[in-house]
Amino acid sequence: NCKSRSANAPHIYAIADSTYQDALHHMIPQNIILTGESNSGKTTNYLHLIEHLLYLGESMNISMNRIKNGIKLIHWLTQAATPINQNSTRCTIRTEVIYGRTGKVSGCTFSIYQLEKLRVSQTDPTHSNFHIFYCIYDGLVKKGGAEKYHLSEGYKYKYLSDGVGFEHDNLNDKFKELERIFEEYEFSKEQIETIYTIISAVLNIGEIKFKPSENDTAAILNEDQVSKVAALLQIDAKQLGWALVNYCYVSKGTAVSRHHTCDEAANARDVFANSLYARVVDYITSVINHKLSYGRAIL
Repeated sequence: NCKSRSANAPHIYAIADSTYQDALHHMIPQNIILTGESNSGKTTNYLHLIEHLLYLGESMNISMNRIKNGIKLIHWLTQAATPINQNSTRCTIRTEVIYGRTGKVSGCTFSIYQLEKLRVSQTDPTHSNFHIFYCIYDGLVKKGGAEKYHLSEGYKYKYLSDGVGFEHDNLNDKFKELERIFEEYEFSKEQIETIYTIISAVLNIGEIKFKPSENDTAAILNEDQVSKVAALLQIDAKQLGWALVNYCYVSKGTAVSRHHTCDEAANARDVFANSLYARVVDYITSVINHKLSYGRAIL
């Protein structure tokens, strides 16, 4: 084939190679954008790209396997099962691979954009929650942590929809792998405990129910569930309960409180859960970035 490279159809490894060479020789940042419909192969091509870019710049100063495990953890945090894709990425991921002057990898960072937070509280039976929920839930229950984390067996949680054809196989192995990755990234016991606690709290938040009271305003139906969430998050149960069925706004410089309807209270509950999970994703990503960016000074 006497065609020039540019005349040939795009090839994932050729794209990675030319991008690497352009960055190295021209000293200009290069960008590769992967777009397409769901289940079109974006994640698979992304993994091939990363594999080749790390191979081209393999360095003894930073672990290539550590970077790959960081990607695996981020995918567990941001992927979920849909009717057409068991591992659908529900966000935009920006990956920056940093090379030194000699062309060796010196660091790697990740940025998560447009995370589909609403997936945490969605109840569509054809979709699942993010993979990390099933992994941590299954691992904690099988480790005997059900009582500690206020979890019950049997996946009977509003936020643990199975989706169509969701596979529960090997969840225990995935939990063990998750703990190995946490250890590899030097998460402390306290940090890991906090992550498990918040994930458990999110599942318990979904079990809080409301009932109509006078004037069709919302009241907590199961106060014991609020107490479980408050205990996990180490906050005051009465204040949490009040915040779920009331809201405040400022009028002419004065704070005014109003009661939620049941639908509004349920929405406030779900937004609370969604936001908590988004903070967990941001936190874990920041720890990964911190551990992978130390090599930037290495040339």
